[in-house]
Amino acid sequence: EFGYSSKPEPQSSSSQKNQQSTINNSSSSTSVTGSGGGDYSGNSFVICWQEKIFAIECVRTLLNSLGGEQEHFDLGLAREKRKETKIDYLVFHLSQLISISFNASTAVIDELKLSGLALMLDIVLHFGPYTDPDLEGYKLLTQYNAQIISSIRPAFADDASPIIAESACDLVAQFLHTNALGQDADISVVQRMMALLTARLPTLASLDYNGFGEHVSTRVQIAILKALAELHLKCICDSSEMVVSLLTPYHKYFCKYWFSFIQDHCVLSQPKVVQRIYAGTFFVYPAIALSKPFYIRAFPKVMKAYTSLFRLTHEQQNEFEYENEEEDENEEETETENEN
Repeated sequence: EFGYSSKPEPQSSSSQKNQQSTINNSSSSTSVTGSGGGDYSGNSFVICWQEKIFAIECVRTLLNSLGGEQEHFDLGLAREKRKETKIDYLVFHLSQLISISFNASTAVIDELKLSGLALMLDIVLHFGPYTDPDLEGYKLLTQYNAQIISSIRPAFADDASPIIAESACDLVAQFLHTNALGQDADISVVQRMMALLTARLPTLASLDYNGFGEHVSTRVQIAILKALAELHLKCICDSSEMVVSLLTPYHKYFCKYWFSFIQDHCVLSQPKVVQRIYAGTFFVYPAIALSKPFYIRAFPKVMKAYTSLFRLTHEQQNEFEYENEEEDENEEETETENEN
């Protein structure tokens, strides 16, 4: 129809062999890149970082879709049901999930790091509350503490992206809340997590990320304050004296920054005339519209933690004054007895 013969011209056997050898040589020496960026080279296949992010998002979707089915996250229940149904539950692949999240969160590319931390947060949320049937008194994620901490630590480095640092703060708070705190808390794990969160406390008000928007520093500052507020509330609820003693040296920073945060939040609810006059501790006027949503989300936790800390310090002060009064009365009694 287009001027070509519908039947191919016959070829000799020698020419067919030469053509086949040429195709084989070219396929073995060249690589073809697919539309997604994957590199096909012979029998090997190198996955690009965009495809890895897509795969991680698929795993996160799977976790969230199975969130209401306890047998996928409770190892003891999964073992019992597997005897009857022979179903391969998700908890049996927990080590693989941790490995995927760890490799992604310690990658070089920031987007991949962010996806890895998000996956680790989902893992902590879903698997964290359950205990390990093989180790009585321990959580299911206890044996993976080293991988979880190692995946979080690079996010708090000086050269880390602020968005990654913000995501890591949420992960630290959730991990400590569901897995590491309680009457039988692992103090070494809590100390390492606390060191990451409190490293920037002395200079938190002056934290600045050059090259990013003005609201980015505000996001990280609020994320740190919110994570510390959740940690403080959890320790008060559990009445863990050893963990509370770790927080006590930082109470002066908590009172200072939480109060400044509450002041900023009050100013943000005022008219623009007031906002323009007031110099915020953690926000700047040109970035108010972008900073306000983060204040709103963190305010309930920070306000509750501040009132709790204020009540705690007030009670400790009253106890200290009462003890001093008793000591003074005892000294007066001994002096009068000696005089008599």
